Amino acid sequence: AGVVPRVRLLAPDGSVARGVEARWLKGARGTVLAIQAGRPWGAPPVITLEFPAPTQVSDLRQPGPASVSVRHDLALDGVEPRLLLLAPP
Repeated sequence: AGVVPRVRLLAPDGSVARGVEARWLKGARGTVLAIQAGRPWGAPPVITLEFPAPTQVSDLRQPGPASVSVRHDLALDGVEPRLLLLAPP
C-alpha cells in the first residue's frame, strides 16, 4: 500500500508481462535497466515500460536521441539484454 514501482512491465494486452528479467544498475549518468526475456523467446516480443512520471530513456546499444515519456514500447531480444539508461527529463 502506497508503494509505487519504478516501472511497470506490460504485455501487449495490458497485463503484466511474464517471462521478463530485469536488473537495475546505478551509474554516474543515471540508472541502467538491463532487461531481457527470462529464457530465449519466453516473453512477449514487445513490452511496454510504464513509469510513474516522464522519464528520459536512452538505448545504450543503439545510439540516437533519448525519448522522454511515461510509456515506452520496447522490443525484447531473445538472447541479449536491452540496456537502457534512465534519467529524469
